Amino acid sequence: MGLSVLLQDKIKQSVIEEINKSLNTPASVSEIDFSVLRFFPNASLTLKNVVIKGNPWQDTKRPLLKAGKIDLVLSITSIFSSTIQLKKIEISDAELNILTNENGQKNDQIFKQGNDNNSFAAEFKKVILKNVNLSIENKPSNFILQTHLNKSLASGNFKDKTFELKTETDLFAEIIQHENISYIKQKPIQLNGVVSVDLRNDIYAFNDLKIQLANLNINAKGKIEKRNETFLDLKFTATKANASELLSILPSNWVAPQILNYRYHGNINFDTHINGVVSSKQSPTIEINFGTNKTDIIPDNENYALKNVALKGFYSNRKSGKNISVLSLKNISARIEGKPIIGEVYLENLKNPYFNIQLDADISLASLSRYLPADFTEEQQGSVSLHGRISGQADKKDTYRSNGTLTLNNLKFKLKKRNIAVNSISGKINFNNADVKVESLKILAGQSDVVINANILNFYNYIFRDNQTITINGIVESHFLDAGELLTGNQSTDTSDFDLPAYLNLNASLSADVVKFRKFNAKDLSGNISLQDKILTAKQLSFNAMEGHIALDGTINTNFKDEVHISSNAKIESINIERLFFETGSFGQQVLTEKNIRGTLTASVQLATYWTKQLEVKQSRTIASADLSINDGALIDFKPMLKLSRFVKGSDLQNVRFSKLQNTIRIHEQKILIPTMDIRSTAMNMTISGTHGFDNFVDYKIQMKLSQLLGKKVRQQNTEFGTIEDDGSGGLNLFLTMKGPLDNPKFSYDRKGVEKKITESVKSGKDDFLKIIKEEISGKKPPKEETPKKQKELQIDYDE
Repeated sequence: MGLSVLLQDKIKQSVIEEINKSLNTPASVSEIDFSVLRFFPNASLTLKNVVIKGNPWQDTKRPLLKAGKIDLVLSITSIFSSTIQLKKIEISDAELNILTNENGQKNDQIFKQGNDNNSFAAEFKKVILKNVNLSIENKPSNFILQTHLNKSLASGNFKDKTFELKTETDLFAEIIQHENISYIKQKPIQLNGVVSVDLRNDIYAFNDLKIQLANLNINAKGKIEKRNETFLDLKFTATKANASELLSILPSNWVAPQILNYRYHGNINFDTHINGVVSSKQSPTIEINFGTNKTDIIPDNENYALKNVALKGFYSNRKSGKNISVLSLKNISARIEGKPIIGEVYLENLKNPYFNIQLDADISLASLSRYLPADFTEEQQGSVSLHGRISGQADKKDTYRSNGTLTLNNLKFKLKKRNIAVNSISGKINFNNADVKVESLKILAGQSDVVINANILNFYNYIFRDNQTITINGIVESHFLDAGELLTGNQSTDTSDFDLPAYLNLNASLSADVVKFRKFNAKDLSGNISLQDKILTAKQLSFNAMEGHIALDGTINTNFKDEVHISSNAKIESINIERLFFETGSFGQQVLTEKNIRGTLTASVQLATYWTKQLEVKQSRTIASADLSINDGALIDFKPMLKLSRFVKGSDLQNVRFSKLQNTIRIHEQKILIPTMDIRSTAMNMTISGTHGFDNFVDYKIQMKLSQLLGKKVRQQNTEFGTIEDDGSGGLNLFLTMKGPLDNPKFSYDRKGVEKKITESVKSGKDDFLKIIKEEISGKKPPKEETPKKQKELQIDYDE
């Protein structure tokens, strides 16, 4: 203790002077303690709160070294001589920042050159670092290393210019990053081995350096030469690297996130070579050869594990001297559910890769469904066979090219969001460069069956990018097609909104033996359909229905927010009018239904109507014109006819039959508009015109011959005219108006000439109505029709 007290002032002064003589920038120390007991038989000098700034450039916020404590172990005998010998350095609770700024200036040039006359000799053989945060940042080369040294021991003859350095280091790497790629992040590392140090030439070489990175055991050899620029020649090898551990240390942009969530059973061998200059303008070449013979890749459900994976791989950050990265996987083989997968993968420029992938595989649909949204399908069966190649630039979908065949083998599944089952999908899809061709694709869904042959354009953009339009040109054939079931997917409740796909252009020749839509049934359907901009257009559509034949052109437009616009021009030949009213829901009205009418209809019909998204007709927005002819017809319990019973016996009017009826019937603003027409029936002959509202408010003009009223059936009938006797001429006409609610209309007498005016008015209005319906078919709202003027009362007149 006495010796320590006598010598400490001399030693403190000498050490501080010699340290500062060796440094280009002075060191600051808050406290110095001297002891001959702590490291006996050596003496020690403890420097507390040491700060050494960087030189020649310094970061004021981050000095080169900031240490809570530095222990200098000295030869106790040397303190009595003129030269003090330093045996060991131990740095604790420190941070070491080795920095290079944007201009290439460094902060670690703190030692003076050519100073050999110091009385302070660094003959130490050990350097120990405890609890030290090491940060290396080189902004020109975009390199960052941040690590925490739990403990690092370096031993060697540091006084010599060449010596063997033995190192044992336990550290935790926060991040090792180069060119914005994080190679190692949040991983423990242990280093053990010997490094040959040549201080004259600034060369550091090692032959058998052991590295334990996480749970990976890696052997390293090579050299680092510090000339004007740093040159690296390093090799890292591992023969049994755990696949999961290896994937966990790969750069994040090399591996898809979901791959890291799988479990891996198996080992990977790799051999990495880093060679070249590290500077602000250059980076070394990195080449990695790797492979595996037997690795299992297991998702959450082990039933779909990819087993016995084997491959040979190669990675390089440089191709043909250019800074273009390359990843190649060859001889890929594996088995999934006992079925083989064979392929090759080539990626060029991993930041925005060009890819070339070849795959031969036979995979079950159940396996593939794991990679689809969880709420998409269920109860999957069948398999998919793929034999082909696809290539292209990842961010340029129009460069995608493919060749090969995708075969669908009896696929079956249920759609979770729609109440419909796909019972079978079979067929081939051929890929030829940018085109896709569908051959005999047979689909059984619900009760429907479809066979498709088509060419598909813009296939890849539609699959891989948002808001892309796909174009399909082809032929569609079916034995039975239930359009209502396929479009709504839920017949039991029928609440699904009807819509057409926005990004599908379709041009197809269509033929079907039977087509069903709700109550409507058609047979032997043929024609052409197209879909573009959510508008479905039918041209030259022809089919047999309702015991007759129909040919039509029409459109279904779903571009409106809350409604569907439907328009058509149809030619109808000899259809059963009762079935027409039944299968079309009486066109959305309840005045004249399938219960009230019989006969065979031939007509030319123009229709424009709006429906809700639940496919319910909007009566107020329906307009139609029909030039019709009804043969062998009958009106059964038709309320307007029964109301004439006060003039003709009601029993005669319950079932009125007629051989032929011709007229142009119109529907507009929830009214059926009936121009003047002659009805020659079993009950009586009459001329009638007027309107009948969907609300059952009627306004009819009726002309009857008094001679018919005085026939045998009504000869003894007393009417409100009194008892009328037949004068034998048969020339008297009776004009009536029937107006008001159908259940209680008011009858009045009309004046002479009203019937003629009505006829002329109807004729003059016909052209205007045709103009209105054309505008409505195009989607424009028709103008309101003027309210008919009130007619005057009864007039009896003679025929001219």
